[in-house]
Amino acid sequence: MPTVETTSPTGMPTLLLLASRARREVTKETLATLNDDVVNNIIVDSINDAIEDIYFRAKWSWAKVTSSLTMVASQSEYTFPADFHRLATEIEIGSTKLPEVDAEEWARKTYVSGIGIVTPGQPTMYMVDRTFVKFFPTPSADFITTVPTVALVYYRRPAKRMVLADSASAPDIPVEFKEALVRFAMGRLKIFRQFDDFGLDLQRYEDIVQRQLNANTVSVHPPRIRPRNWASANYG
Repeated sequence: MPTVETTSPTGMPTLLLLASRARREVTKETLATLNDDVVNNIIVDSINDAIEDIYFRAKWSWAKVTSSLTMVASQSEYTFPADFHRLATEIEIGSTKLPEVDAEEWARKTYVSGIGIVTPGQPTMYMVDRTFVKFFPTPSADFITTVPTVALVYYRRPAKRMVLADSASAPDIPVEFKEALVRFAMGRLKIFRQFDDFGLDLQRYEDIVQRQLNANTVSVHPPRIRPRNWASANYG
């Protein structure tokens, strides 16, 4: 079974509580349930968007998962877990790190005159696709006798997007981001309501995420969400 290296802290409020807070702050309305209306849909969509943005901002320690692949004789391709996003470490056999190659290098090294080299043995390299990994050469029966599994350490993607019916569930993200989720939803809702101060909430969202980034490891890439982009959003 996969194990999360650093589990998310407990205490994240439910979707209903987060949505209720965002709506109350902007519209002064109190929510008892997440009924199906435009405002609630905007809030829930915004919370989902914020979660996805946060996950893909960095190589978060709390999103790191250790799992394994069960080797099968003469099988080259192995499907990643459903929540796989990207490798966290190189794949190793024993204490040897295997080189990862791209599609061009894979084709160059595994084909001679258009004829695939299919002799099984101990894998010496691998190629990652979005949903699977391929090893070359394919594992042999002798190899899997000594190495039946290969460790897989990866960063997971967020769980499925939440819907109104998930009101009693908490978002799949550490509690440190609860204020960020609320602020992002507030900013989006203010854009819909044409409030001029939406940028304050979106900037607060960025500040919270940046603080967590500073406390984490290296960032994967710059933010995908910028406060200046939301003025052009169309929710009418």
